[in-house]
Amino acid sequence: MAGSSHVQEVEFMSTCSRCGAANRREAKFCAYCGAPLQTSWQGKAAKGVREMASQRLLGLLGGLALYLIIVALTIAATKKFLHQQAAIGVGSFMAVLGLSFFLPLARRLRHALQGAEGEEIVARSLESLPPPWETAHDVFLGNFNVDHLVFGPSGVFVIETKNPRGVLTIREGRLFLDGRPLWKNPVKQAKRVAVSVAKELEKVLGKRVFVQAVVCFALARLEEPQNLDGVLVVNALHLREIFQRVSARVLNSEDIARIKVWLEKHRYLRDEINHHFR
Repeated sequence: MAGSSHVQEVEFMSTCSRCGAANRREAKFCAYCGAPLQTSWQGKAAKGVREMASQRLLGLLGGLALYLIIVALTIAATKKFLHQQAAIGVGSFMAVLGLSFFLPLARRLRHALQGAEGEEIVARSLESLPPPWETAHDVFLGNFNVDHLVFGPSGVFVIETKNPRGVLTIREGRLFLDGRPLWKNPVKQAKRVAVSVAKELEKVLGKRVFVQAVVCFALARLEEPQNLDGVLVVNALHLREIFQRVSARVLNSEDIARIKVWLEKHRYLRDEINHHFR
């Protein structure tokens, strides 16, 4: 009917990643092989980061292999046309040059893998949230990415995950890790993502919804959850406490259904883009 705001509930099927069988949306485990299930709109934690890490690893190994071939050929040519001492000098120079180039790439790979580990830790913590909370992971929304999106009748939360080790403290409105200020400000990043998600949801729901920004340090030590400039700062151990404290009624069942359709649409577009560029 024209003008009606009713949204028909979409039947999301859960496809088993192990055996490929289709299961009903409410199923938690595959009826055929017993593997855990997720509906397609939920996504998989750290999928994008793992893909990026794989690309970096392939690039690092490929570049290293090519560089070693060039070094071997250069040393052989130098030894043939000049002398042994010159070849040793050239080899030493190229070794130093290679280290200066490949060590930063190796650090970037390590950071990507560490970030992926953090997102997977947070995802496991969110899996234990009771209904009616819903969670989606690695949500790609065009020009930005949401590590974790949690929504339910009591509101919407975006979670930005970080995974440094150490003791986290807050002094004078700043984050410190083992007594040193963080060189990047994840609080500002989380706020920007929350604002962007709120704008998207306003288009989807036809009304404004506050989106709470959360920064979760997966393995850092933190005595208790903190509020820094409107952003909740927690670690994985305290993450569930956030959702146990809220009781407001912000979204109805129709709003939640719309959010799931919106997530499914973006998941499909991302898969199409990835397929096109493979």
